[in-house]
Amino acid sequence: QGEVERVAALVTFHITREEDERVLAELGSWKDHQPHASCLLPGGKRERKELTGDTMERLLDTKLSFLKGILDVERTESQVEFARSLKYGLPTKYMRAVYFATLQENFQALSCTVADPFTAPVVNTLDSATVSRRSSRRQSFEVDANSLPPWVIVNPVYFVQTAEDSGIFYAWLHPRDLELFMTTSGRKALASWLHALGQPPLSDSVGLPPGSPSNRQHRDVGDYLFSSERNVESTHSLTVHNAAVSQPAEQPHAQPQQPPLADRK
Repeated sequence: QGEVERVAALVTFHITREEDERVLAELGSWKDHQPHASCLLPGGKRERKELTGDTMERLLDTKLSFLKGILDVERTESQVEFARSLKYGLPTKYMRAVYFATLQENFQALSCTVADPFTAPVVNTLDSATVSRRSSRRQSFEVDANSLPPWVIVNPVYFVQTAEDSGIFYAWLHPRDLELFMTTSGRKALASWLHALGQPPLSDSVGLPPGSPSNRQHRDVGDYLFSSERNVESTHSLTVHNAAVSQPAEQPHAQPQQPPLADRK
């Protein structure tokens, strides 16, 4: 007797930074007072009876509004993939329309690094009211900066607020790192990375720049071009919350198993 198969229609954006061929990745979200790691290409699900072009426009008007008007779409590609949904535990047929694009200009967003986080690392992140609604056990996550690769320590992460108390983290990643963070082991490292960034500042009015602490500015993505390579090569050590992070010689990227590039929801 066969299993029920889900069908998920997606629209995603494969956005490449021309200077170094890095890809813009969605690292996860901030909601319920904590980060949730899930490495994906930016995009979303297509609604019932919605055309692909309409989905693209809706995403650029809402979730991806910070990219509207600055994308140069070069081509589109239809992809079909079969994988088991992590959220529902069911075999799923993913039908994906991928827009391959570059940026005409840099986008603006709040940014930070592990070396210069929004706040102290998030450890126990759920308040008692949230915990009582979701579970009786308090959730926690211990952050060990020493376990993170050196390039992660200085790689900028951008935060885009999408609701009053939530938002999405983005970063430019090498294609091999993008694939790595989609694996089970990579997702654990990604969770450590996001927790080490602390809590992002949130604005009362979504769509307006979030209120920033005096030492937090809106930064242009162009300011960080090749920043991780420069810092790793020129810095012997970094201090993250008084924890010295040694900078070993740069190692070649591990070759991860090829994971499904589907929305894992």
